[in-house]
Amino acid sequence: MNIMLNSQDEQVRMIATDIIGNIVINGVEGTKDGEKHPFHERLNCDGTINKLIDIFNDIDKEDIHFYIKRILVFLFKAASLPSSIESDVIKELKLWNDFKEIALLAECEANHEAILKNNYEKLLLEEEFWEWETLNQLVLIHTILRFGNDENQRIVAFAMKPKVEKLTNQSYIKELEQNKRWHQREMQIIRSC
Repeated sequence: MNIMLNSQDEQVRMIATDIIGNIVINGVEGTKDGEKHPFHERLNCDGTINKLIDIFNDIDKEDIHFYIKRILVFLFKAASLPSSIESDVIKELKLWNDFKEIALLAECEANHEAILKNNYEKLLLEEEFWEWETLNQLVLIHTILRFGNDENQRIVAFAMKPKVEKLTNQSYIKELEQNKRWHQREMQIIRSC
């Protein structure tokens, strides 16, 4: 796989990245909250994670940065991101509103400072987000509250209090259900957070 990732042929690199991505992303299925990716240790020991980090930092391989970033996020579920990529990975996730992926990283308290940098918590649950983004934001908030230290829990709770209080209002929930056409599944997720 390393040979394919190092290929000068962009299409070969894309195929290799796609194969690794499918394996890594599907490998997270069935893991519990707070549980590391089952392949993390093995791929760290054999040098694969370091190779992926090198590719992520390689300007000449920008064609696959998006995919490599996503693979790294899944591999670092509930694990501390290496400082060499922490800022760039989290900045890109925020830029693209990848709340689900940020929530995976939030399962490790060590990532919270970078996640909450620049008062990020104040941007959560803003009205302009789509309904699926709102659900993913609730999962992110819940994850930080669950795995965060006292200070980060207070920061997030304070920023979220007025926004979350709206979600306890049954008429507001019904309005969301009708206006955003949320299904029963989405409503259950909101109620469980």
